Amino acid sequence: MLKSNSKLPIISRFFMRLLAEEQNALVQYAYLSRKQCTDPLGHLILVPSHPPHPAASLKELQLLVCCAISSMYKAHLPLKKLWLPILPLVYPCKSLEASMQQQAQRKMVVSKKLMKVGPWGGAGGHPWDDGGYSGIRSITVSYDRSIDSISVEYDRNGLAVPGERHGGAGGNHTTQIKLSFPDEYLTAVSGHYSPMAHGGSPVIRSLAFRSSQRAYGPFGAAEGTPFTFPVDGGVIVGFCGRSGWQLDAVGLYVAALRPERVYDRVQKLGISAYRAVMHRIGPQQEQQQEEQVKQMNGNALITHKT
Repeated sequence: MLKSNSKLPIISRFFMRLLAEEQNALVQYAYLSRKQCTDPLGHLILVPSHPPHPAASLKELQLLVCCAISSMYKAHLPLKKLWLPILPLVYPCKSLEASMQQQAQRKMVVSKKLMKVGPWGGAGGHPWDDGGYSGIRSITVSYDRSIDSISVEYDRNGLAVPGERHGGAGGNHTTQIKLSFPDEYLTAVSGHYSPMAHGGSPVIRSLAFRSSQRAYGPFGAAEGTPFTFPVDGGVIVGFCGRSGWQLDAVGLYVAALRPERVYDRVQKLGISAYRAVMHRIGPQQEQQQEEQVKQMNGNALITHKT
């Protein structure tokens, strides 16, 4: 039995790595025990599988435990009434062999490693950069003979993040593309760019989008130099570019897709638990918590007032 270290720093997550050196290592699942828990991290227990499954090929077993509410623990908040109903306590895995066989059937998630591509278009206007997120929920495009403006609503770990509108206030047509997030994600962007008048700077004349489920557009006038960027095995998670009275240029942030791991599911549950606790204790208690954490970092621990 491995107890959690009470001297852990205030971090959002941590991981413990257990090396299985013996050839007959037998592991079925790990879970957090309610028994004799003196802190919200509980005890980490390894349980032999029944019937035993040989794991001769196992060289390393990595246990990733989300610790999103460790800051509350370190702040000595009254957790006994808060953490038990909301913390996920059981994370089963039938066997190592079955888990490997189900690798291809697991849900795909977005990698945190991002790549910036582009921009395509002209050099006019001012640069802007929304950055990369965990997904895209909707895209709003205003257009006529060119793309007048674009605004994107992103997703950050399950929360909607509205982006700024880039471009001018013109455009006789406005279309909002609502993706069925998280099941539907953006996989390709294409369009055209050219000057609106002879000798002028190129602007984005048209845009089209393709998701994992369908195509959207084109919007605007498909005139000028074409461009396209499909993401094979990945997803578009952000936009950048240049804009003034119109959308002058557009670029993308892309990320690879990978199979969802147990750690990803645990992290989502931990974030949900943290948000539920923050909602339950209210803004006044949250402010007191922040003050306590600051006091602790200054080696001046104070007692939480209920």
